[in-house]
Amino acid sequence: MTEKWWRERVERGRIEVFRHILRGVALSSAVGMPEVGCAESHLFEPGTTNVDGGRGARDADVNVADAARDLSVRDAGRDLFVRDLSSDVGGPDLARFDLGSGAFRPACFGDTEAADLTGIRLPDGIDGIAVFAAQWQIDYRAPRTIYVAGDYAAADGSLPGPRSMTYQEDGAYVVWARRGSNYGEVSLDEVVSDTVESAQEASLALLRELVHVSCTEGVPGGVVESDTGYVGVGTTLPCHPDGLSWDRYTVSFEVTREGAVSTGDNTYLDGMGCWVLVGRLTGDGLGRMGRHRPTDGSRETTDLGEYFARSAYLEAAAVDAFVRLAAELRAHGAPPELVAWAETSAEDERRHARALASLAESHGAHVTFDAPRAHPVRPLFEVALENAREGCVRETLGATLGHYQAVCATDPRVASAFTLIADDETSHAALAWAVDAWAASRVCPWERAAVAQARADAIAALDAGRVVSSFGGTTEARRQAGLPEARVVDAMITGLRASVWA
Repeated sequence: MTEKWWRERVERGRIEVFRHILRGVALSSAVGMPEVGCAESHLFEPGTTNVDGGRGARDADVNVADAARDLSVRDAGRDLFVRDLSSDVGGPDLARFDLGSGAFRPACFGDTEAADLTGIRLPDGIDGIAVFAAQWQIDYRAPRTIYVAGDYAAADGSLPGPRSMTYQEDGAYVVWARRGSNYGEVSLDEVVSDTVESAQEASLALLRELVHVSCTEGVPGGVVESDTGYVGVGTTLPCHPDGLSWDRYTVSFEVTREGAVSTGDNTYLDGMGCWVLVGRLTGDGLGRMGRHRPTDGSRETTDLGEYFARSAYLEAAAVDAFVRLAAELRAHGAPPELVAWAETSAEDERRHARALASLAESHGAHVTFDAPRAHPVRPLFEVALENAREGCVRETLGATLGHYQAVCATDPRVASAFTLIADDETSHAALAWAVDAWAASRVCPWERAAVAQARADAIAALDAGRVVSSFGGTTEARRQAGLPEARVVDAMITGLRASVWA
C-alpha cells in the first residue's frame, strides 16, 4: 500500500457514512421505549426538530429508521428492552450480602461519614487515628475521612488531616495519628496490631486490600466473627487501577486472626465509570484534570454543574491524548494527513472543554484546568494498543452517546453544544479506526493479534450500568442533559457490536 493510497483513504475517511451509522445506532436504541424521556415519536417522525429548532433525528440526508432496520439494531436489542436493569443503576443486590442482625456495623463519627472504630488497640503514645481516602467525587483533591478511632478529634471537634490529596500523588488512602497536640502521617503497619481481636480491628486491617467498612446509610457493610477470624462486606476504595475509571464495589472479605486479608464476590456500587461523555485518555488515564468550586459563596453546584465540570475535565485530558498521538504518529512515520487529523482533534477537544466548562459555570461550578503534561514517545505497538481501547471502543461509544444527547437534551444550550461535540467525536473515532488500519500494516503479526484482543477485551468490559450510574442526578437533570437510561445504553452497545465492532 502506497502513501498515496493512505492519503486518499484518510482524505475520504467515510466520516459522513460513519456519522450516519453512529446516529442510527444512538437514536434507534430508544425504539419502543417512549417512557425513557426521549420519546420514540420525537426520534422517528419525519420532519421533527430538537427543542432548539435544530435538525431532528430524521434529517434529509439520513433515514434513521431505515438505518436501524439495515443494521438490525432493533431486532438485536429487543431482548434487552425487557431486561430489568435496576440493579445496575440502583446499587448492589443487598440480599447477596446479608450478614444477619448480629453483624457489627460502625456508627458514623458525629455528623461525618467517617466510621467510628473506637475500641481498637492503639500503640503506646498514639491517642487516636484517622484514615483519609482520595476522593472519587468532583472536588477530588479534598480527601474524605473514612475511619476515626480513639481520641483523635481536635478541641473544636474537627478532624485534622491532609488538606489536599490525589490518588496519583498520595495513593488510595493515608493514615494520620494524634500524639498529644501533634498530628501527622503514619504507616498502616504502625497502627494495625499483629493479631486481630475485634471487628473494629478487622475493619482497619481491610485497608491492606483497599477495602473499608462504611457507616453510610444505604451502603452495604458489616463484620461478623467466624471460626478463623472475621468475615463481612466492605466497600472498595476507588483506587484508579487501570487509569480508566474511579469505581467502587461492594465486596465480601475474610480477615484471619493473624491479620491476613482476602476478598471474594463483588458487585458494582458507584463511581465515575466510563462516564457518559466517553473520550480518549492516555498514560495514567486522567491526563490533565482540573478543579472546581462554587461560583460564589451563595450558590451551590447542581447535579448538572458537577456533570459538566467532570465532562470538561475529560475533554481537557483528551487534548493531551491527541497531542501525544500526533507526536507519536509523526515519530513513527505516519502519513502527514493522520498527523494533521490528530492535531485538529486536539483543537476540537480544547473547544469542547471550554464549552462544557461554560455549561458547568451556568450550573454553579467554576472549572480551572491544570497545565498540560509532556509524554514520551512510545513504541508503535503500545500506541496501537491504546488506540484500540481508547479510540476504536471508548470514543466510538462516546460519539454515539453524544448523538443521543444532541437530540434528547431538553435544555437548548446542551442540545446545541452536543450537536457539535458529537460530530467532532465521530471524526475522532474515525481517526482511531484509520490509525488502527495504518498501524496494523506496520506491526508484526503477533502484535496485530494482541491489538485485536485488546479491542475485543475493551468491548467486552463495557457496562451500561456503570456508564449511566456515573451521573446520579435527578430525573429532570438527566433529561436536561439528554442522558440515556441503562437499557438504552445497553442497546447502543449491542448495536455497535453488530454494526461497527463486528
